[in-house]
Amino acid sequence: MTSLSPSDKALVPFVSVDQMMKLIHHIGVEEMMRGIADYIEADFKRWELFDKTPRVASHSEKGVIELMPTSDGDVYGFKYVNGHPSNTQNRHNRPWHRPGL
Repeated sequence: MTSLSPSDKALVPFVSVDQMMKLIHHIGVEEMMRGIADYIEADFKRWELFDKTPRVASHSEKGVIELMPTSDGDVYGFKYVNGHPSNTQNRHNRPWHRPGL
């Protein structure tokens, strides 16, 4: 049996809260927010390039799991939300908002 390994492009690093806080402290809050705002503005200027696919929803007795994909033809990204509306009724069952590339 052949062992298949993912390419170097298949690995997405995890950024923990601790790592993010170190990055923000290194860059500075104002510069971090300015950089994020610049990226958002640049994306809105390219709005027509994005494939705006409607949310893909899967329903269960406890709520909805939604996938929100998009692509500009070069990079693919998505966000998913898990389990609402029941996630607001149980403090241990929080929604998962997970962006991905």
